[in-house]
Amino acid sequence: MWIDEDLGSGLVAPPFIAARLAPGALVPRHRHVGVELMIPRGGRIDYALLGVRCDELARNEVCVEMPGGGVDERRWQSPLVMPPDEAYIGLPNEYHDAVLDGVSVVASGIMAPSTIRIIHAAHAVIGSNAAVFFSAARIVTALAIADDLSDSALIETILREMKTAGAR
Repeated sequence: MWIDEDLGSGLVAPPFIAARLAPGALVPRHRHVGVELMIPRGGRIDYALLGVRCDELARNEVCVEMPGGGVDERRWQSPLVMPPDEAYIGLPNEYHDAVLDGVSVVASGIMAPSTIRIIHAAHAVIGSNAAVFFSAARIVTALAIADDLSDSALIETILREMKTAGAR
């Protein structure tokens, strides 16, 4: 997880506006938020890396911007991705709806007018799926508006968002 720092290996694809959501009152407190998830599921591991940048917006809406252009060919090296799986930088188009749904559930009607831009993503060839990206999107959006960054509050936020996402 990273908060208030840029991961530095951003997506190279130009963004497009994927959704416009109703605004609320909570101002994003953290400009850069990201999470790398590895969730054991029996004989396999679910994997997602997702990072966002939140900026204030003059219009009365919350815009969600997704990367266009699909997947980068660059490998992503992470100790959380184990052979025979491999990770690559990028957000495959098949996960766009899951990320958009995850951001929307947390931000719509809650977050003050902002742009939420997906700026970092990595996926595993075997271990990634829509459900893990939905969870990652919920987590980064919830952390962007979080007041308390104590260890216990971070764990509580992550577990709450994962539990709620699992009920999807």
